Amino acid sequence: MQTRIGKPTGYALHVGVDRVSYEKLDTLFTAENDAKVLTALTRGRGFKDEDTLVLLGKDATREAFRKALDDFSEKAIAGDLFVFTFSGHGGKVRDKDGDEITDGKDEVLCLYDQKVIDDELKVWINKFKKGVRIVAIIDCCFSEGVISDIFR
Repeated sequence: MQTRIGKPTGYALHVGVDRVSYEKLDTLFTAENDAKVLTALTRGRGFKDEDTLVLLGKDATREAFRKALDDFSEKAIAGDLFVFTFSGHGGKVRDKDGDEITDGKDEVLCLYDQKVIDDELKVWINKFKKGVRIVAIIDCCFSEGVISDIFR
């Protein structure tokens, strides 16, 4: 397992989506601001600008989100810290692979252009190397289901 000599690096991905493009959902008025506030918080704790990415509104696309997770999972090594925050709409969709025993539904994060199913997010998060510490703060409906499915 590769580890860093010296102080571990902190990486952060902050996502805020007030409005989505593919479905009629109420406009949120603070989700994008939440991402900005959490960015200031991590920067205040020593996270560098080059190790932080903020995706707001129209920039918070599925592809940008997936690419950001891929990039951070390649950079981070054992001992590093990855902070991921999401503020926006969440939801549920019919489970397609049979892993949702209790209610038969997958939880989703609603990015600007598409939903991301918790099963997909789990695959992307599992690309991080062993020993990388991950903190996820999810502020959306059904967020408990998103978190429990990612880390089980």
